Amino acid sequence: MRGSELPRAMEEVTSIILVTRNNLDYTRDCLRSVNQYTAEPHELILVDNASDDGTQEYLRSVPHAQVIRMEEEKSFTACLNRGMEEAIGDFILLLDPACYVTEGWLGRLIEGLQAEPRAGAAGPLTNISLSNPVQNYLHFGERVRTARAARGLSVEDLAAALGVEAAQVAGWERGVLEPAPEQLAALGSALGVVELAAWLEDYQKIQLPYADLQGVQAFGEQLARESRGQYVDVPSLSLFCWLMPQETFEKLGALDPDLTVFAGQDYSLRLRLNQKKLRLVKDVFVHRSYITPVENELESDNRRFQEKWQKVRGNLAQRAGEQER
Repeated sequence: MRGSELPRAMEEVTSIILVTRNNLDYTRDCLRSVNQYTAEPHELILVDNASDDGTQEYLRSVPHAQVIRMEEEKSFTACLNRGMEEAIGDFILLLDPACYVTEGWLGRLIEGLQAEPRAGAAGPLTNISLSNPVQNYLHFGERVRTARAARGLSVEDLAAALGVEAAQVAGWERGVLEPAPEQLAALGSALGVVELAAWLEDYQKIQLPYADLQGVQAFGEQLARESRGQYVDVPSLSLFCWLMPQETFEKLGALDPDLTVFAGQDYSLRLRLNQKKLRLVKDVFVHRSYITPVENELESDNRRFQEKWQKVRGNLAQRAGEQER
């Protein structure tokens, strides 16, 4: 549905935004699942990022969808921003076209979001959540840095205790290096932290008890029953299925168009700086069929992200120090 067709008088409407770049078969499966399993009022905004495999023609055949054609390929986040500019719903839902949703997904995501007045965004469980594990390492690095500071250790002190170079410890804390499994126990001991490996867990990812799409719905229904109403606040969410109120977008503005892999992490940090929470809705499961390869973008994206937030983190640390004095 779109425009004047939206039943806004009685019920809240969600603007569902997909960005497509070829992969017609996955896009078709995604939209079929949205059509079949989404009972809540919504509009579809489909942004085609210069596809050349017939995707554009298919999108124009989707009933009641607003289709935006990018004549030249743009960044994924720039396309999402273009779609959000057209959104008129009370909520905005960013959905990766490789997703396959389950019965009741949107309603329960909205319930989870609204259950916490300070929630700025919400997301579901899935089989593949983060574009690259390095995003997990950022959370790991933040916690290692905090634990080290709490024990009064410098980077050099910790490195000496572990028998590694200071640059390696600094890399862990910046989220650009992965600690080896055999180093985790020693690191945990030095920091006084039990189960340090749990800090590297992907909190949106869940083990799959099914082998193909035939089992997705049954698993989604089981998860909905067993985890009904279970929510947890997390440091960040991935953009593959990201729900937020329209007012969040109006206040924070667009996604950073210069970031791809770290765009969700970036927006999550912006929400947290505005005293908003990010909710993991544990009674919703959305299947992902694949993740677009981003290896060639990872290093440059990470560099841009780190440079952007280095100054912000420094200011926050200074502010926290002033408050403690």
